[in-house]
Formats: sequence, C-alpha cells, structure tokens
Amino acid sequence: MKRRSFLNWAVIFFGLTHEKDHAMRPKQNIKYFEKIFSYLSDPELRLRENGDDLLVIKNAEISGVNFIELSWKNIHFVNCDFLGIYEIKLKDLKNTTFEDCFFSGVISWGKADSLRYVRCKAQGRTIVLDYSGSKNVRFEDCQFQGHDEDKNNWGGIGSRGDASFFKCNIKCFLNRRL
Repeated sequence: MKRRSFLNWAVIFFGLTHEKDHAMRPKQNIKYFEKIFSYLSDPELRLRENGDDLLVIKNAEISGVNFIELSWKNIHFVNCDFLGIYEIKLKDLKNTTFEDCFFSGVISWGKADSLRYVRCKAQGRTIVLDYSGSKNVRFEDCQFQGHDEDKNNWGGIGSRGDASFFKCNIKCFLNRRL
C-alpha cells in the first residue's frame, strides 16, 4: 500500500513539474466537490436523483481516490487534471467529453462508447486506454508528449476499439487503435 501511494505521488510530481504548457494554477480535489463526488462514486445515486442528465465537472483534480469497476456516462470534464496510477479503472464510460484536460498516470476507462478529447494533454509514461470493443473515441487538437526517444519512456493513448485522431500533436507517444 505504501509503495502504491509513493508511486502515485511520483507520477503526479513528475508529470506536473515537467509539463511546460499546462496551467499550473491549483485545482480543487474532486473529494471536495461533494455532490459531484458522490455521483462519480455512486452512479446509481446519480441516476436516482438526476436521471441521465449531463454532469459537468470544471476545474477539478481527480486524484487520490479510487474509482474502480464503476459505470460513468453523460459527463463533460472541463479543465480537469487526472493524476495517479491505477486509481481510475472503470467498468465502462459512455457519452463523455474531456475538454482542456491533462492526464498523468495510468487510467482505464473500461469499455468506452462515444468519448471525445478536445485540446487535452498528456506527457511522459502516461497510459490512457479502454477495453476491447470500445467505439467512437475521438481525439481533437490534443498534445501528447513522451520524455525522449527511448520507447521505454513513451506514453500511450488510444483505444482497443475504434479511435480517430484529428489535428493532434504527438511526439514519443504511442497513439493508435490497439
């Protein structure tokens, strides 16, 4: 447990201290978005209280909390930072947009359907993927930057299903349908 915690903070520190273009203003941790945090942690509560209404989350840091084997849908993340290793490992993710978001760590969306990344950034050994059978995953105007030419330090972003990349700037980063 202590090792995983150390690794989480190492990825957060390494990712944030080396991101040149990322806005460094602090964001509030998702735990302090009380109702939104409850909805992310318990999708059934959200469904009972709001049905399938779009959930908009702005200026949040999603880190330090495990979201494991959950089903998320109809979410719009705006200017959010996703940081950490193996903290997000969803069952599935549907109808979700990431706008101006930053990713650093290892993230699994589960089976993805209708995801859109707009002007998002990732760097280093960050891995953001989904499960086989995912579809309609679209990256637009994103920037993905690995640390150097050594493939062992590259990150990866994409889909194990259907993915499209439009006007993305990608260097030393694997991007593809896997």
